[in-house]
Amino acid sequence: TGVQTCALPISNPYTTATVPYGQTCTTETVTCNDGVLSPSGASPTCTVLSANTGPSLRQYAVEQTNGGSGVSEVNSVKQFTTPTQKGNAIWVVATIPNDGAQKNVTVSDTQGNTFTALNFEQDSSQGAQSVWQFYAADIKGDTDTADTVTVHWGYDNYKGVLIAEVASVSASPLVGHSGDIQDGNAASGNNTVTSGDIAVAATETPAILLAVSMDTFGGTSDLGGDLSAGPLAGEGFTEQDDMWNFDPGQKCTGSVPCNLGAFETKEISAAGSEAGLFTARAPSNSARPGDYVTVSAVFR
Repeated sequence: TGVQTCALPISNPYTTATVPYGQTCTTETVTCNDGVLSPSGASPTCTVLSANTGPSLRQYAVEQTNGGSGVSEVNSVKQFTTPTQKGNAIWVVATIPNDGAQKNVTVSDTQGNTFTALNFEQDSSQGAQSVWQFYAADIKGDTDTADTVTVHWGYDNYKGVLIAEVASVSASPLVGHSGDIQDGNAASGNNTVTSGDIAVAATETPAILLAVSMDTFGGTSDLGGDLSAGPLAGEGFTEQDDMWNFDPGQKCTGSVPCNLGAFETKEISAAGSEAGLFTARAPSNSARPGDYVTVSAVFR
């Protein structure tokens, strides 16, 4: 009398619930002594983790006004498609031409998260195209309705906004950020457009790099004055989206839509110097290199 059985016996138990990528799940013997399983940490299942178990792009959304006097707006508002998760990070990139008094741009959302401004880059030689990036760490998350992000700036048209949720990050996720203007420096070809380097230490991996670049080559109009398409993702990067078409329905070279911006990501597993890299397309009707504004950030 007094001997207890184990209420939840484990058949074919494993030493742990997960093992790193490249390793093998191992079974072990579990005993029951007076109602207590030993070892107590045995798992009924085991999963081999994927190659990258660090931060990942969970979702993103794009907002744009499409040129012309009838589509100007003050603040730009964009909502995520699904509720965000507590503890994740949000990355925001915003672009507007003719900066003027627009320098005091800020970002807020319906969760009340705090957004920190990172780079502000202005392509002063080509229509004064300006690009910002912001981020919020350790976000509060949603219960029902997906988070809505607002970029606060002045009245204008040709605005573009990208909002991205980064999952599985630390409470202080930002490793570093960079921005670069390449007026007349980016020749057509792979990895010819860059955001500038970000140093990543071994203790800051695994990590993920997010980058946006837009083609500002053109001349007189706010965006894409010569009908040049924006860049493509660089080698070793994942192209997430081509965006910010300055004139929907208009085509650039051949059948290529005039999407001036590109959004890419890259998983980082080792220490080194990282940068957003894009592939420049040849500017239309010109042999000179293209003009680009590029920003990037690395999260751990």
